[in-house]
Amino acid sequence: MYVYLETERSAEHVLYTVGFYSPDGTWHSESDHNEKEEAAKRTAFLNGSFVPKISKSEASGALRAVMAETVPIEGHDDPGAISDCYATLSEFIACS
Repeated sequence: MYVYLETERSAEHVLYTVGFYSPDGTWHSESDHNEKEEAAKRTAFLNGSFVPKISKSEASGALRAVMAETVPIEGHDDPGAISDCYATLSEFIACS
């Protein structure tokens, strides 16, 4: 499992190193980052997570496009009105 550590600190600079410990306790560095967030993203990626690069407006547009392809809910003529019926995407998926 990859982790990140703060490996250097001065008044002007902080360095975070991403790496892993082998079973014998030896540290193996993989990359260095000046920002904690970048080290965290790299660690998550190396551990199998996917960090999507999509804006909130892009995500909203994609969701609306998917909703436009759904069957209208009883009482609603416009599938786009589905957001009025469900508070969250998980509720929409669970009820679809």
